[in-house]
Amino acid sequence: MTLSSGVLLARPVPGLSVTLAAGGAVEALTRVLAVELAPARQRVNAVRYGAIDTALMRSLPGMETDEAISAAGASVPLGRFGTAEEAAAAALFLMSTPYVTGPSVPRSMTAPAAAGRSPEY
Repeated sequence: MTLSSGVLLARPVPGLSVTLAAGGAVEALTRVLAVELAPARQRVNAVRYGAIDTALMRSLPGMETDEAISAAGASVPLGRFGTAEEAAAAALFLMSTPYVTGPSVPRSMTAPAAAGRSPEY
């Protein structure tokens, strides 16, 4: 089983407390289910996605054009937002690796860490 959460858990922003609580619950559920299902050799993992260039991202105000996406993505470590294919690769990796269970795998498609804080990549 591969679940997903979001990078805002590591870098919360005001106004998203309910959304972040749900993401935290997904990650806690991942860890608990990994322990509970391990005796049956069932694996449970989560991917903590960052900003991904999708139709949903492009539906946000000010993000409708390629130029807007490029400008917003310039501040992330790779200088661009991730693609849906790159995001899917993380989930596919976890599904195809038989000896990984329990972690929430962070993706490096996130905004740089605040000064003095180490990034969670």
